[in-house]
Amino acid sequence: MKSFENENAGKTETFWTRNVKLIAFLLTTVIVLGIPVVYFLVRDYEPKDTRPEMTVAQLKELASRPTTVSAEELEKYLGEKEERKIDGVTVEVYYYITVEGRYHLDAVKALSSDSTGGSANKEAKLAYLSIYDRVTHERLDLLSKKADVNAFFGE
Repeated sequence: MKSFENENAGKTETFWTRNVKLIAFLLTTVIVLGIPVVYFLVRDYEPKDTRPEMTVAQLKELASRPTTVSAEELEKYLGEKEERKIDGVTVEVYYYITVEGRYHLDAVKALSSDSTGGSANKEAKLAYLSIYDRVTHERLDLLSKKADVNAFFGE
């Protein structure tokens, strides 16, 4: 009789061939559990704001000319901008800018519709502009006639 020789005689199993089921299970688990984690990370992602932070010197310069400050100047600096809409039309834009951790500049640009029912006037001036000192808890309304910028900053 002829004896049969095993073709794999002398060869050893590797980790990958011995644990195929375990590897498949672990990969499936990682994929199934990883999809929700990646979804929540991507959903909450916001690109980093690269605008510069306003300095106290820039704040003093803006405070010295409150009636000529435009919203475009405020949008150059790092801060928050919120819009209030009524019936899909933006009526007010709020700006919140933190200055070197101590001061807070608040501004409101009120937009009004023109008489023909068209879009809001984008060149509207600021309706509110104030500085808040977080240390002394004082607030200065820059648009009031009594505003003394030098006294507020201690000059």
